[in-house]
Amino acid sequence: MGRMTPARLTRLADPTMVAVIVVGVMAGTVLLGWALGADVLRSGWPRTVAVKPNTAIAFLWSALALALLSPPSVSRRHRRAGRSLAAAAGTLGALSLAEYIGGIDLGVDQLLFSETPGAVGTSNLGRMAPNTALNFMLLAGALFCLHPRRDWQSWAMVALGLLVAVLAAVALIGYLSGVTSLYAVSNVTQMAIPTAIAFLVLVAGMCCARPERGPLRLVNSDTAGGTVIRVVFPATVALPLLLGVLRLIGHNARLYDADTGTWLMVLAMMFLLVPLTWVLAASLDRSECALRRSRVMRQEAQRERVAFEEAPIGSVLTTPDGTIQRVNGAMCEIIGYRADELLGHCIYDFTHGEDQQLTRATVRGLLDGEVGTFRIDKRYRHRDGHVVDAHVAITAILDEDGRVGQLFGQVQDISDARRAADDLQHAQLETLARLGAAAEFRDDDTGQHTRRVGDLSAAIAERLGLPAATVALLRMAAPLHDVGKIAIPDAVLLKPGRLTSDELNQMKAHTTVGARMLSGGAFPLLEMAEQIALTHHERWDGSGYPAGLSGEGIPLVGRIVAVADVFDALTHARPYKNAWTASKAIAEMRRQSGRQFDPTVLAAFLELRYPTTPTDARRPRHAPLVTSAA
Repeated sequence: MGRMTPARLTRLADPTMVAVIVVGVMAGTVLLGWALGADVLRSGWPRTVAVKPNTAIAFLWSALALALLSPPSVSRRHRRAGRSLAAAAGTLGALSLAEYIGGIDLGVDQLLFSETPGAVGTSNLGRMAPNTALNFMLLAGALFCLHPRRDWQSWAMVALGLLVAVLAAVALIGYLSGVTSLYAVSNVTQMAIPTAIAFLVLVAGMCCARPERGPLRLVNSDTAGGTVIRVVFPATVALPLLLGVLRLIGHNARLYDADTGTWLMVLAMMFLLVPLTWVLAASLDRSECALRRSRVMRQEAQRERVAFEEAPIGSVLTTPDGTIQRVNGAMCEIIGYRADELLGHCIYDFTHGEDQQLTRATVRGLLDGEVGTFRIDKRYRHRDGHVVDAHVAITAILDEDGRVGQLFGQVQDISDARRAADDLQHAQLETLARLGAAAEFRDDDTGQHTRRVGDLSAAIAERLGLPAATVALLRMAAPLHDVGKIAIPDAVLLKPGRLTSDELNQMKAHTTVGARMLSGGAFPLLEMAEQIALTHHERWDGSGYPAGLSGEGIPLVGRIVAVADVFDALTHARPYKNAWTASKAIAEMRRQSGRQFDPTVLAAFLELRYPTTPTDARRPRHAPLVTSAA
């Protein structure tokens, strides 16, 4: 069965009270007419049957009963009072009907007012018509079922109300068609026109009071069946009634005979039913399309809910300023808070302090329309205090005006992957450092050359104003500059005399060998180390090796390590040479400015304060104490 829409229920609640007011006013007007002796107020039309005083009283009781019983929630006192009034009206009808059947006078007809003999359509003075009395009995039963506890009570209410409506409608048809037998039973009192109308109004109000129960639920549903009832039912009642009345009027006016009137009625029915059929078809089509759209929307909403709530990664929906509107369980697990603790709070409150500025700047670009989706690696603060590394993708959701109305974020916890990558990087770095140390020990008894080159390179980079992260990377990457020497034979590497041309070429090959050993790394550290290994023997004037690069064509880190490597090599003894003093080394390096060394890098080196003897060598005062990349 179709569902009732709240809007339709609201529209149907008002007619009930309208019916109560209409019937109450009608009954009061009739009683006023009896009090003033005004025939028009008693009958509504001149020279027609008057509404009897006890009929008006029964209508007042019935209207009050409907008013008390119609609200969805009724107190026990109101229910008792409403049913008592309905029972009183039904009892009055039963007493009047008993008078007709038993041929007796129970003294209830003229308790309030006396009726003058000879009144129109009246067999017993002041007594309501028998069909009116029967209707009050049926109406009382329907009112008793207005608050059903079981479905059969809803059906009973509709069935009794329908009987009341049929008897009243038959009387009205009789008045419209001039057929007295339809509103008068034998020679007894006739049902008045206002009485028939009042019964129809009360039944309509009673049906509108409970549109969600029993058969009335179908009438008011948004299904195809409800559409059929609402379109066809009024037509099935009104069209035959209208055409029948018109046929009778034409026949009485002698405009056509009975056969002609019958066929005219048939043709008119066909003419009216054809467009009615099209209207019904169009209504069903609209109803079906609406149902399909509603079904599709519900399915899409269900899929969206499942995709959001059950996603294996964090999902969060925020306003443009970051206020959390919706969050799934995976996101709650990532940062350790319940959904109710997150809703209404700003997502930036859970972002690592160092990442907030970058995140806000990126979101501003998204709001300004510079990008549709952005991805960023950032950190969150977990409830227990630890940091969560996450990869975040944020997409702008536009509103009807084309402006960013919401932000949808997908958050993947990469903490384990980041730790694994760091562990792998450290393992690779340690392996390469050991290789570099192994190569260095072959021509440096102390094995400290690589460390000193790393420290001195970092100090020069800091003096040049490079970012702290680059300085820290350089401190770790520079010691790998001669890792390729592991492949140089001892006979060449440790030879005390001048090298032959072939031996010199073998020695130069340590740059390319080292670069190949470091190539293919997925980390910035290894990428920088590869550059250094390959280019730290290039010269500013282009006479270096292996590629003969010159000037700024040589990577800056290669130019920095070239200065640090030469100074440390000159000032420390090797198997094939004695150590120079620092002043002698510096003097020689000054002469090579613009030829072997980048003048700017050499100037930064010369600004550092170093001891004059290698035995007192200490870490440069300006070298930052950074031990890992950040």
